[in-house]
Amino acid sequence: MNSVIIDRRNNKNKSSANRNRFLKRVDKNIKQSIKEFVKDGEIKSVNSDSKTIKINKKDLDEPFFHKSGKGIYEKVLPGNEEFIKGQTIRKSRLGKRTGGANSSNGEQDPFVFEITKKEFLKYFFEDVELPNLTKKSEGIDEFKLKRAGFTNYGSPTRLNIVKSLKNSYARRAALLIPKKKEIKELLNKIETELDEEVKNKIQLQIDELTKKIKYIPFLDEIDLRYNNFEKHPKPILQAAMFCLMDVSGSMNEHHKEIAKRFFMLLYYFLITNYEKVDIIFIRHTEDADVVDEEEFFYSPETGGTYISSAFKLANEQIQEKYDPSQYNIYFCYAGDGDNWEEDNEEAEETLRKLINKSQYGIYLETEDETESSFSNRDPSSEIWSYSIIWSYFDKVRKEHNDFKMVKIENKGNIYSVFKELFKKLENN
Repeated sequence: MNSVIIDRRNNKNKSSANRNRFLKRVDKNIKQSIKEFVKDGEIKSVNSDSKTIKINKKDLDEPFFHKSGKGIYEKVLPGNEEFIKGQTIRKSRLGKRTGGANSSNGEQDPFVFEITKKEFLKYFFEDVELPNLTKKSEGIDEFKLKRAGFTNYGSPTRLNIVKSLKNSYARRAALLIPKKKEIKELLNKIETELDEEVKNKIQLQIDELTKKIKYIPFLDEIDLRYNNFEKHPKPILQAAMFCLMDVSGSMNEHHKEIAKRFFMLLYYFLITNYEKVDIIFIRHTEDADVVDEEEFFYSPETGGTYISSAFKLANEQIQEKYDPSQYNIYFCYAGDGDNWEEDNEEAEETLRKLINKSQYGIYLETEDETESSFSNRDPSSEIWSYSIIWSYFDKVRKEHNDFKMVKIENKGNIYSVFKELFKKLENN
């Protein structure tokens, strides 16, 4: 078994490995805190610098070696005037472990710690991605460095040590072998020579060659080789996400809260994980408008409901600005399922046109119940009632595998539904 040394010092920037091990141990608690945060917290604050997480202290307990209490052993306790050897001593209840000074009923105070924005977002959007992201932009505005052999000059940080040492060995071998061979021949010659004067001359030659060998540098400038890199164009994957929301009078505060929290989650997911994604916010009553982020989430609105107006506007935006051959088109529509009856067929038809241009689409229907379900099944098999517009959209769902329909009736289910809708596929 491999040994692991745990450094419990909290010196700045000196215990990142320990912190990673700690975060791994409390992984379940962090994910639970995120679910509660999505349900009750200010989702807009997900972009702040750090987050406070509370976990139960019992989840921090580590295994340790201790005495089993079995076996035969003796110990002497000084000052004992009450007990004698062999007498049974009842365990005091005062020794029972309790919480801290602020705890009550023996419960422990929660352990509070902060995780950074980067760590929080890692857990927040773990194992999620935009599905079917394949289309690339024509304009290449990003390059990736790739290895392209070696060069004689370069930055010290790019020095290839192995290649440089091999060159050094080859150079020294080329210079040393002839000289050593010549010295060996001279030594053989000096052993057979009888004339002292000739011996002295040969010895001078040997000394000169030995001196030259000593001056051969271990590493010369001509040995140095640097890693060479060339820029290769990197195609950019670009996408457009249409966020469509019903803000008519039938959408009560509960419905709007669910829709806004889901879209806020989607918004931060996109800006955190993707660089080339345009996010288009569309609100509608009888008419639809393209709005900015602030108006989309916070501006009040009321009126009747024509769902087709939102889909028509999205189709117009795609035709004008987002060529489906160049952009990965995505959309998510959120509403309570209410619509003017005369608009139902038009809504179905405009939805079909939109999904035909898209990589992936979502219909999110809000309700006032306490449970939610991710549905790819026949609506008649569900225990709850569905809106009329659901039955119209369900025809489109049966035609397109990349169109999902989901009901959310409880804020506590938003995060799990989001993870299901955008889960990362194993083959990606």
